Amino acid sequence: MTDGYTRVVAAYLAGWDTVPVYWDADELDMHTYAIDINWCDEEHIHCPADLAGRIVPHKDYERLWRNQHQQMLKGLKKERENWIQ
Repeated sequence: MTDGYTRVVAAYLAGWDTVPVYWDADELDMHTYAIDINWCDEEHIHCPADLAGRIVPHKDYERLWRNQHQQMLKGLKKERENWIQ
């Protein structure tokens, strides 16, 4: 799953046991995705139920996830720029 975590956790909390999904044809940076997956593994997040007890206010989400993700993207960009040179 590459998007829709908030919606799928909400569905889980509402008692849904299935959710509709569709194939996402958008290009995906597999290196970035692999890092995200590793972070989830380190935090023992493998399914929506694992996120249900981790719901935080938006500002905490920004600090705990978005900022970390943005820093990772900046680091990868710099790494790739150095590799090309």
